[in-house]
Parts: sequence; structure tokens; C-alpha cells
Amino acid sequence: MATERNINSTIRSMLLDNEAFEYAHLVKFERPQLPGTNNTFSTNANRYAYITDAARDLSFDDGSTNDAGSSNGSQIYRSNKLLNVTGYKESMQAKADTMTLTIASEVLGTSVVANLTFSSNAITTNTVGVDFVEEGLKEGDKIKLEANDGAGSNHNKIFLITGFSNSNQTIAIETLDDSFTNNSTGELYTVSLESEEIKGPLIPRGTNLANPSFLNKNVEVHKVFLDPETGAIKGGASILIFKGLITKTNINEDPEKSSRVSWTLSSHWADFNKVQGRLTSDEIHRALNSQGTPQRDATLRKEYADDMGFMHGDTSVNIVATYKEKYQEMVPNECELLLGPEYALLRPKFAQWRERSLKRRKYVKEPKNILVSLGGVDPQNITTNVINELSNISALADAEVNVVLGSQSPHIKAVEMAAKKSRLEVNVYIDTSHMAELMSQADLAIGASGSSSWERCSLGLPTINYVIADNQKPIAKELAKNGASITIQSTDDLSVAIGKLKESLSAFSMASAELVDGLGVLRVIDKLFFKYFTISTNNFDLTVIDLTKLSRHKIIEVLEARNHRDVRANMFDKNIISLEEHLAFIENLLADTTSRHFFVSQDEKFIGVFNLKDIDWMNKSASFGIYANLLKKVDMAGEKLMVAADFLIKKMGLSLITLMVESKNHKAQNLYEKWGYKVVGSKKVNGLLYISYEKTYA
Repeated sequence: MATERNINSTIRSMLLDNEAFEYAHLVKFERPQLPGTNNTFSTNANRYAYITDAARDLSFDDGSTNDAGSSNGSQIYRSNKLLNVTGYKESMQAKADTMTLTIASEVLGTSVVANLTFSSNAITTNTVGVDFVEEGLKEGDKIKLEANDGAGSNHNKIFLITGFSNSNQTIAIETLDDSFTNNSTGELYTVSLESEEIKGPLIPRGTNLANPSFLNKNVEVHKVFLDPETGAIKGGASILIFKGLITKTNINEDPEKSSRVSWTLSSHWADFNKVQGRLTSDEIHRALNSQGTPQRDATLRKEYADDMGFMHGDTSVNIVATYKEKYQEMVPNECELLLGPEYALLRPKFAQWRERSLKRRKYVKEPKNILVSLGGVDPQNITTNVINELSNISALADAEVNVVLGSQSPHIKAVEMAAKKSRLEVNVYIDTSHMAELMSQADLAIGASGSSSWERCSLGLPTINYVIADNQKPIAKELAKNGASITIQSTDDLSVAIGKLKESLSAFSMASAELVDGLGVLRVIDKLFFKYFTISTNNFDLTVIDLTKLSRHKIIEVLEARNHRDVRANMFDKNIISLEEHLAFIENLLADTTSRHFFVSQDEKFIGVFNLKDIDWMNKSASFGIYANLLKKVDMAGEKLMVAADFLIKKMGLSLITLMVESKNHKAQNLYEKWGYKVVGSKKVNGLLYISYEKTYA
């Protein structure tokens, strides 16, 4: 059952009572910034741009805090910049995976040359005719000052505009990273617009800490409801409709029309696409010198010199956004990225054991079977410490412990010795091929936070994650956030962690099972499945298209061929199919990973259809069928359909193909036997006798 979204009571009442309102979007846009002394990034209000698509400026407090932990308070969201917000649907929960913001950028390139004086965070000009507002500057803009002689007191400094006065000849500013120097002596400067939300497409990606990038910076989009008479924000509250990271920007200019900057955002709410926090920069992590070469002796650990996991510069770490920053330019634009736990590539056994594993967990109240798997090698010999600590926990007096290690571990003898000395029943498995079974039978796991985390999740196994390497921290943190596990740093924490898990084993099991269903391989294969391809032989060329990719005209053409009386006569279902039924059938194919139907043509003439059903990727088998388009005479239609099908079967790596043909259909039987299909039996279906065939592919 759907759960109503938790929103402000005033907004809720307004919507339910159908009161009149206006609405606006408030966008909080993080600007590029340098990390602080502790390699952290500031959350102070002046580190963000605030814009709105409302007709007027709006004041709003989003509840954020500054670096000192105090409230940032209300900020002014500036109007006349944000033109459009697209890419989300409103429902019980936010549904935006991506969003696009369009910003007016006619002021791009704005610069003013004027004589300036500086006093008490104010910049004043006495140059006749200069009006900073008319020149295109606004409150909330960042500006850059460049002294014409290259040596002014505030040369090459960037400040934030907080207001105008003195007929717009005085700018009130707030400092960011640069200090402000008072100087009452007039100096000639160029004042230029530096606001990243407008000039973002012109900013190069950061490659070091002195050149921070806008990519992967945070963006929040709030929706507020306004009183149409007063303009006040109803309830002084908002609905947060989007929270994400910048992944792309571009600019479109038409000298005769307008200039627009668009920002593409990736949501934190997409599948397991949540911000991990800012850990470090590539420059620090790999100890890069001025030539960009790692200095191995200067890294915290020598192996970090070759670890490019932080190549995203000073940006936040995020399972999807980090990938995009590092690899986005390495793949073509049309490339589809398969990211997140739904695409976790697990061995087939985990999917096979999932149902029975989840079923038994409904009845588990106490952890009687504990699995310990801290990596195949476990170089730190944490496994021995875990066994010893488990022996000291009185609540586990009747528990059985199964330990898994690889044959390359240097600590096998130490682990086996600890197992013998333990008061618990401890079994040690070396290079086991039954990991899915062991996980399914376990009530609780103590495991490393690596790729085996997804295996445990697929089987709903409540887990205490032990972080044994820095690159496991993000996974452990996100699993804990999602209620799928508890993370510990030391075996001293085991007793408390086990106590917490025991309180709600079922809840931890359900949370982990929701993250990974074990079908990631099937989803990837389905994405890789041929949708459109051509086959060239010495005698003819064929075009093959997945039915789900056909135009409506071709879909109807397929229906007409399928409803031909001679085609229907050889089908299990001999009834005429309606257009509605046909369209519903094709729609259902979109979600069916076990069935594919293909349209085959030659020189734009429709030859017929072949299908592969009951596709079993684990056993590499499928059933097969064809029918020709009898409405148009095409020479060797059956032969050409077999050529197309044979090509795809080989490309898919299937090894066993089965089919059934009505005993009276001798023409089809001859065709199949010519292509190597062997009779393996017969059976009656709806009172008719069918011959069963199969073919084995090497």
C-alpha cells in the first residue's frame, strides 16, 4: 500500500482544500570551491548560488547548517535566471533520476571597466555612466576583479555580491576564499561576471586542487507554494523534489534570439545512488607532482599511487556519479551505463538459492548458524580474532560457525587451530564451491565489505560488515544507511553488533534482500541482447529487428502475417488475434527476459518472424519457432529465417535448442531436419500430435 509523503501541514491542507496558489522552484546550486585544511568542503551559505523561476526574489530557509554547525538561515533566491526545470514526476515519492535546469545566460561575458575604491566590504565607482545593475550584475553573483596595471590591491580576487546602493554605483560584497583590502585611492579595474551557474560550460574540469571543477557539485531543488495575493511562501516550507549532482553542462547561443545554459543532474535517489561524502582528492590521494605523476613515497600507502578512484578531483564520492566523472568522456554518448546493485553480477547459484533462503529467514529468531568470510586471503588474519571473540559471547553458546577461506591465505593453520580450541562448533572450508548454500543456511554473517556484500544481500543474510580496506568504506556505509548491515572496525565491537542484529534479524534481512535480487546478470544480458542487426551471405542480406523496436506499421504487418489461416493452422493457438491483444503481447515482451521475437526482412520485404522462448541463461537453452509471411511470396523464406535464427543462437552462446512441430506439417519437419534438428519424441497438445525436436550447439 502506498504511504503518503510527509509534507508540511499547511501545504497539505492547502492542497486538500483546493486553495488557490502559485508555485515556484528554488534551486540551491553548489559552486566550485577549494577544500579546507582538513580536506573538507564548506557548507557555508556563501558557497552556493540561489536561483528561482518565480517572478520575484524569494527568501527561504532550507534548514542547512554552516561549517560551525549553526543555521545558515534564510537566503535570497534570485529571480530572472532560472527558466525551466524538467525531468521529474510528482507522486508519493520523488521519481527523478535525472533533471535538467535551463538558465538564462545573456549576461555571459559581462564586464565593466571602472575606477574603483574599496572600503568596508564595499566597492564603489565614480566613473560617470556606470550602473552595475544595468550592466547585468545582480545580487548573489560572483564577480572577479582584475586591475588594469596587474598590481591592484584587490587584483585577481573573487567576491560575492550581497547588494547595491548609491544609484547602483556601490557593490556590497562578501568574501569567499580571497581577502578584501581597503583602498581609498582610485584604481582602474575590470569587473567581470564569475557566476558558475551561468559560465559553467566555459569552466575547464578541475585537475588539481587549485582548479576546482563544477562537476559532481550538489544541487537541491525545492518546490514552494505561494500565496497569490501576498507572495508569501505557504507554511514557510517546501517539498524537496530533487537532490543530486551535476554531471554535464552545455550552452546554446543564438545571436538573434537568446543564450541558454543547461545543467544535467543525476539524482541521489536513483538506485543506490547516494552521496558517500567527500573523502579526498586525486592530487592528495596519489601524491601527484606538478607533471601529474604519482609520487609513491609520498602517499599514505604505496598502493594508493596506482589507485585512480579519486580522479574526480575535489568532488563528492558517489557510486554512479564518480563513475560518470572518471569515465564519461571515455564512452560514446549513445553508450548505456548499467550501474547500481540491480546490475550486480552474481553467479547463477545465488538466484537459485534466493527463494528458499528468504523463506527460511521468516522463522529465524536467534542466530544459530554464523558464517565468517573475511576475504579469500585475509592478510591481517582477522578471521582468527573473530573466532576467538565469538567464543567469548555467551549468547552464542549453541551456535555453529562456518568459516570460509581461500587456499592462498597464509593463515589457514592459525584459523584451524583457533577453530579446534573454540568452545563453539567451528567448521573451516577452504576454496568452497558452495558459498551460496552456506550463505543461505546462515542466520548471520561476519564479512568483508567487498563484492561479497552483494551476494549476501541477494540471499537476505543479515551481516556485520568488517571494513578491511579503505575502498570498502563507501559500500559499508551505504549498506548500513539502507538498514542492510552493521559496520564494525574491530572485533571488540562484535558482541554489541550481534546484539543489535538479534533485535531485528527479519528487518535486516528484508532491507538487504530489497537491494539485490540476484538477477543482475540477466538484466545485463537483456541489455546486450541484439535488438537490430544485419546478416550478409554470398546470396542475400537480411535485416533483423526485435519486435519491440518495430514501427506501428510493421507491427500491423506482423499481425496480418500471424493471422493468415495457413499460419494459424500450425500454431498451438489457432484463433485470430486482435490488434489490442497483439499490442499487449509486444508491450509485455519489454519486461520479459525469457522470450524474444524477431522481424526478418530482405530488401525491405517482410519475410517472416522467428522467436526464442523459455530462454534459460543458466543452462544455455531455449525453445524455437518460425513462421513465414505468406501474404508476400519470398523465395526460400524458411531457409532465410533459419539463417537469421542460427546466427543469433550462436551469438547468444546457447547450446540446446528445442522445438515442436505438428505431425502433419511435413514441410517444416524437412526444413528443421535439414538444419540438424533431431527427433526426440512426440506429445499431444489440444488433441493434436506434435513432434519434438532438439539441436545441440557446440
